[in-house]
This record gives sequence, C-alpha cells and structure tokens, in this order.
Amino acid sequence: MAIAAHFGFGRGFAGLRYREEELPPPSERRVLLLRMLRHLMPHGGVAVAVVLLMMAATAVSLVPPLMARRIIDTAIPRRDIHLAWVLAGGMAFSPIFGGLLSVAQNYLSALVAQRIMHRLRVEMYARLQAQSLAFFLSRRAGELTSRLENDVGAIQNVVVNTWVSLATNILT
Repeated sequence: MAIAAHFGFGRGFAGLRYREEELPPPSERRVLLLRMLRHLMPHGGVAVAVVLLMMAATAVSLVPPLMARRIIDTAIPRRDIHLAWVLAGGMAFSPIFGGLLSVAQNYLSALVAQRIMHRLRVEMYARLQAQSLAFFLSRRAGELTSRLENDVGAIQNVVVNTWVSLATNILT
C-alpha cells in the first residue's frame, strides 16, 4: 500500500505516494525534481552563492598537491629555499582558507534548507487544516505528526547533505 493512500493524503500531499523501498518511475522523478526546484527558486541567489563557495572550496582543496609538486619539481632542484617556504606556507594556509569557505557554504546551505523546510511545513499544515473531521478520526495523531516530521526531515537531509555532497564530488 502506498504511503499517501495509507495516510489518506492522495496524490497531492507532498508527493508521498510510494513506500520507502520503492522508487518512482523516471517520468515522475523528473516531476518531483521540478517540484523541488520550484521550492529552491525563491532562494536562487543564495543557492548560486552556495555553488560558488562549493567551487571555491573544491579549487582550494586542490592547491596543496599542486604546491607540493612545485616544491618537488622546482624549488628542490633549484635549491630555492625562499620558494620552498612560500609554497609550504601556501600549503599550510590553503586548508584553513578552504575550511572557512566550507563553513560559509554549509551555513548558507543550511539557511536555504531551513527556509525550504519552513515553507514545506506551512504547506503541509495548511493541507492538514483542509482535511475533514472524518480524516482525523480515522487516524492516530502520532502517525500524522511522525509522518510530517520524518518526511520533512528526510527532505531536509536531501537538500542539505545529498545535493551538496553530489555537487562537491562532481566538482572534485
């Protein structure tokens, strides 16, 4: 039995129509992705900033190996101690700078996620308010509360962790 049918929300309630172990067909995955993007659009500027910070943090994480290569290929054969110190300093500073970029990116990503989660919770609450008394009499309050909290939490996990990890791995 599908989740939405089980809870009586029908086709339109937060897109919940599948059991946890089921995946929607590809055509419906596109619809769900577009729906998720619809929620992301009001936060487009911050989302672009997250992507730019992600790209910068990824680029900075590639600096230490490149500097190590320059130390080995250039500074050591030329016996240029000044260049070696400058490159070693860059190797020491780049993880700190990359960490600061990652903190900013995580903060903005969490900010967008919290705003989207708030909007989803408000929409879901409005949808619940529109239900009949018979709907609430036929269900346990704990089920509804659990459904609301767990599903929104799962969506938050996707918004905050999954897409950020996916984009970072693609960039790397």
